[in-house]
Amino acid sequence: MSRFDSRQDVAFKVAWEGGLYEALEYGIKVNDLPEGDTELAEAWRALDGAHTAFEEAAEKVRALLPEGE
Repeated sequence: MSRFDSRQDVAFKVAWEGGLYEALEYGIKVNDLPEGDTELAEAWRALDGAHTAFEEAAEKVRALLPEGE
């Protein structure tokens, strides 16, 4: 079931969270988007995949760096 009824609702939540990265961290998923908006769903799915890939790569880099003082 969709949490958002319109793109405007999604835009408001993204702004409220501080941006797209933060909205993804908050946990907005494709199923939360307005029903039937396949264009937005496809774009969000791609963004979520890129976010996941970034986080995995960032974790590898973090593991290679010494801890800060």
